[in-house]
Amino acid sequence: VALDGYWPSEFVDDKRVHYLHWGVARGLRPSLNAARAMATGEFIFKLDGHCCLQHGYDEALKKVCGESDVCVPSKRSLDVASWSMHRDPWHYYYYLWPWEPQEDGTEKFKGLQDRNYDPSMNAELTARFGDDIITYQGSAWMLRTSWWDRIMPDGMDERYYYAAEPVEVGLTTWVKGGRVKIVKDVEYG
Repeated sequence: VALDGYWPSEFVDDKRVHYLHWGVARGLRPSLNAARAMATGEFIFKLDGHCCLQHGYDEALKKVCGESDVCVPSKRSLDVASWSMHRDPWHYYYYLWPWEPQEDGTEKFKGLQDRNYDPSMNAELTARFGDDIITYQGSAWMLRTSWWDRIMPDGMDERYYYAAEPVEVGLTTWVKGGRVKIVKDVEYG
């Protein structure tokens, strides 16, 4: 668990869980790289701290994660009051999205991910399990440690914007002959 400048009031007391604490925030990419250096398992699963997962997510993703795959669970919006998933799932994302004008005349970049296709696109492709995708939102994804080491031998480039990991990991996977795929029967929120 990478604690990027954050110190929780409670910790999981389990010998399998290791904590990395920088003291001051250094960012997502340095935290991912340091966590990878500490990891000893066959798989790497990246999850943002504000997310929850369905029971058995790890075993379900491992079953479909090939040697050169990045597997992304189906993202749903979470109603925190009832702790239930709602709204349509987020499966397919635009790769490019325009700059958005702000009230002060500046423009805000929306990112190369994080803009879901409208619900009709998801509905049209619902029956396609394990579909290849060009990009993903980035708050949850899995790949084999051996694949990470092949495509990111020096880790993620820490000079770039923190949230562009789907671009770097995803496109590097495609260029190196792997697959990025949505796993629709595994959900997180």
